[in-house]
Amino acid sequence: MNKKVAFFTMDVESFYDTSCIRAKNISSDERYDCAICVKQFLNFLNQRKIKATLFLTVSFLPRCKEVIKQAIEDGHEIALHCLNHDVVTSQDLDEFEGDILVAKQIIKKELGIDVKGFRFPCFHFNNDYLRIIKKNGFLYDSSSVGKVGKSYIKVNDVVSYQDEFYEFSPIRKDVLNISGGGWLRLYPGPGVYRRLKSYIKKHDAYLFYLHPFEISTIDLPDYKQLTPLKRMFVKRGRKTYLDKIDKVIELLNEEGYSFSTMSDYIDNIE
Repeated sequence: MNKKVAFFTMDVESFYDTSCIRAKNISSDERYDCAICVKQFLNFLNQRKIKATLFLTVSFLPRCKEVIKQAIEDGHEIALHCLNHDVVTSQDLDEFEGDILVAKQIIKKELGIDVKGFRFPCFHFNNDYLRIIKKNGFLYDSSSVGKVGKSYIKVNDVVSYQDEFYEFSPIRKDVLNISGGGWLRLYPGPGVYRRLKSYIKKHDAYLFYLHPFEISTIDLPDYKQLTPLKRMFVKRGRKTYLDKIDKVIELLNEEGYSFSTMSDYIDNIE
């Protein structure tokens, strides 16, 4: 296994699942459906021979089922984001577990696969909810913001494990604006690339994440319900984001990184 590895991930969800949009109860509009963006991102990765891990919001599946089925055929991994894009800490544990079981059943029925990984919406969770994930047969989580607990054993600078359960950490303070999402999209490119070059020279793993709406080229409405800062967050940098991601991939290739889905990586840990 290559010692330097990168994981590319997408949270497959509707634009209206975005936390600031959802918080204002803004009504959905089919013109801004993000299924086409999922397909666009996968085509982009396929051209570069990169396999991604897609964290699927099951309520979004009816709008992107054919895209997800093609992703599976192309060798990408499907993991679970949630049943609905709810912050799980607003649910009691029994309700959360019920949603997880329903989501897994739907994926098995509609896609014919068992999911191994999970990512909590908005990265919000605590150990009680994580225990539900472990209890229900998941092999890994990818939600940790910051360092994982001291009881975890480090595999590399992204991956750690405890009792055969793995954590892929998507965000740490030292990598905020190179991790993807709004951070990478909104920051000016030259500064991001300098930080990324410095990071990948010193570390042996990198994790990238984004959401479908972030690469949409459709002009979004000027939602007056949002603050100016939130309007900037959902609108700025989307039309050039794939170019930025292409530069990230170029830098990773120059530094000798390989690319892997999360379950494939776990399967090949020596």
